[in-house]
Amino acid sequence: MHDLFLIRHGESAFNADGLLQGHLDSSLTPKGRRQVQRLAESLKAEGQAFHGIVTSPLARARESAYILGKVLDCEVEEDPDWMERKWGEAQGRPRDQVLEKRMSGQTWNPFAPPAKDAESDWEVYQRAMRGLQRLLRKAPGRYAVVAHGGVLNMALRAIAGLAPTGGPPPLHFAFDNASHAWLRFDPKRGTWRMLRFIGAPPESRRED
Repeated sequence: MHDLFLIRHGESAFNADGLLQGHLDSSLTPKGRRQVQRLAESLKAEGQAFHGIVTSPLARARESAYILGKVLDCEVEEDPDWMERKWGEAQGRPRDQVLEKRMSGQTWNPFAPPAKDAESDWEVYQRAMRGLQRLLRKAPGRYAVVAHGGVLNMALRAIAGLAPTGGPPPLHFAFDNASHAWLRFDPKRGTWRMLRFIGAPPESRRED
């Protein structure tokens, strides 16, 4: 079996300021480090042991991954396919304004960027699928992925068979900072089970 823990990074400085991050680097806040430290200690107390931790190379995810790796005594490797959506010119702007503008738009083309120089839904979806494929080519074991709300949502939709269709996603997973999903893949049957999802209340949802 492959057990995958999909983990969102701790609170970053841009999260605290309500800004859309995308590919911009933003370090963890002291609160964000405490969030990840508590998660790591909780997983250790459960007896969770990982064969590897894969992380987005963006600072907020990478720092979170190394906190987890230190507590859980596990090596960390970087994979750029787990980076958050590139938002182009919208990066650094108020997150709620950007996403509200997108939600109120008349069209939702999954092949077109939602902002100038941004990635389309399909581009992010394909990256998430590649990241999953690489994990499932590893030896059976338990692995953690430390990444971002948007790309983690794409990964879970890929697992569920929900490709981008040209409209708002029919299913959204509310990853709060340092929240996680635990999934198990059976390679003989080719089936997935979600064993746990600890997300966030609606008012705390974040895409980046």
